[in-house]
Amino acid sequence: MADLPSKLPANPGEWHKAVKEHNLVGKTVHTAELASASKIEFRQFLLLRVLWNPRVGAHLFRLPPVLNKYHAQAKELLATSQSWADYCSGIKSGQNPEGIFSIARHYQIKAATGGENMRPDSFDTPVAKRTRSHATKNLAEALRGFQIDKTPSKTPIPVPQTPKIDSSSDDESDSRGPTPAILVPKDVQKLMYPPTKDEQIVNAALVIFLNALTIHFPIIERCEWTMHRQAFVSIFEEAESESRTDGYLDDGKENPYALIEVKPITRTLASQSRIQMQEGSQMAGWIKTDTNASLEKLRVHVSQDQHEIFITIAEYDSGYVSYLRKKPHNNEPPSFLTMCQYGPWITTHAGHMKKLGPILLALTLYAEGEVRKTEASLSD
Repeated sequence: MADLPSKLPANPGEWHKAVKEHNLVGKTVHTAELASASKIEFRQFLLLRVLWNPRVGAHLFRLPPVLNKYHAQAKELLATSQSWADYCSGIKSGQNPEGIFSIARHYQIKAATGGENMRPDSFDTPVAKRTRSHATKNLAEALRGFQIDKTPSKTPIPVPQTPKIDSSSDDESDSRGPTPAILVPKDVQKLMYPPTKDEQIVNAALVIFLNALTIHFPIIERCEWTMHRQAFVSIFEEAESESRTDGYLDDGKENPYALIEVKPITRTLASQSRIQMQEGSQMAGWIKTDTNASLEKLRVHVSQDQHEIFITIAEYDSGYVSYLRKKPHNNEPPSFLTMCQYGPWITTHAGHMKKLGPILLALTLYAEGEVRKTEASLSD
């Protein structure tokens, strides 16, 4: 994928420039050959008209207004859970207490500590061929050689922190937490974050955590987080594409209310664009095939890349839905899907997880509420 940029278009101006550079002016998604989401090329991705707006740092997250009441409810529910309290204090102390979150914590630790082998189909990232102790030694040497310039830049890179169980203060006094992997110097990244042995370890860590958050609250009866790999087959005028997720928030009838995507590697500059193109393609496929949904439906990606969790919220209008579902007229102004990426929340940091838990539970409560509204309207 030689033409893949390190940063995807974030606004219409950048998109128009990229389209012109790739000789795609006047072309649409309805007239191009398309690969699956995991293999999509940049030229094909441009025709999906997806913009990507990442906000690096969990502290920058802004709750969608539709989740406000559910977020308050989620915090009240988790405040009554001793297992949740034990889980959060266990991250801080480096322990894994008994309780419903113990298995989730077990897999979160495995996902965070890397491994010596990785499945060959999980991108072409080099496998870390070293023991943990050897990696730690090399990391120490690399960090000793890393110096801050005497004249700092306007946006200095924070000093890196190793991906281990965090024993520092929680979110009350350390709202930003450890440095996201993407802000770590490139020469140090491979030493600090060797790939997890298998993508399924990361998938287990995320889905088991999501279920631990939700299954013990009786108010959630219909919706659950599942590892079922949902496929969206998008059929255009002269093209067809399939997007397959690693799981989703199921309404009880295999209709998603959020998508799950996981990777055994961190979302660094070397892999971020490829991951974002895959997730953007999945979101576009979901929008195109979810024909009965209202425009107001909240569409979210919950992603875990090794030990980092991201939430990406889709923003689009009726013009974009129309673009996906029918061939646009000539000279019709383009509409876009904007993917607003927040995070990462780091699973080894107690403060991050204390804030993330209520958000994810709120998303589940929202889906449950929407399903009940639909059921009530059909019974009238």
